Amino acid sequence: MCKLLRGTVLGGRLRELICGSRKSPFAGKSEGASPLPNTNEGGKEEIRWDIREKLIRAAKDKRTIYYSELGINRRWVGGIVGDISIYEREQGCPLLSAVVVRKDTKMPGEGFWGLTYETQSAKTGVDRRNFWESELNKVYDYWQRHDP
Repeated sequence: MCKLLRGTVLGGRLRELICGSRKSPFAGKSEGASPLPNTNEGGKEEIRWDIREKLIRAAKDKRTIYYSELGINRRWVGGIVGDISIYEREQGCPLLSAVVVRKDTKMPGEGFWGLTYETQSAKTGVDRRNFWESELNKVYDYWQRHDP
């Protein structure tokens, strides 16, 4: 297992970029149901299209959404949302996960800041807020002009 993944849950594409493997460090270690709600029968991670639709609806409504509103176990929500953002970036779109925020800070969680080179370069609180607000506006603008 990649040392960077100990104690964290990262999306499949991000895990692949960092470690060269998309396999979850939690595979086979479920607590009842499937260990990863975004895996198919072969264990390969897929985009949670239902969650993506919720994020797109929020973007079209020009509003943010709390992680808790997504209806996903806290343990997996960051990885699922991260996978969606990486998928969006691969399609040439802004980071859709910018619409997902924490209740306490009203800003994205820590996983958001590791998604891309641009997000990683935002070091201070002010830099992060400025980057996030800019990205959020790009998401809103994009989804006003496009359909899913």
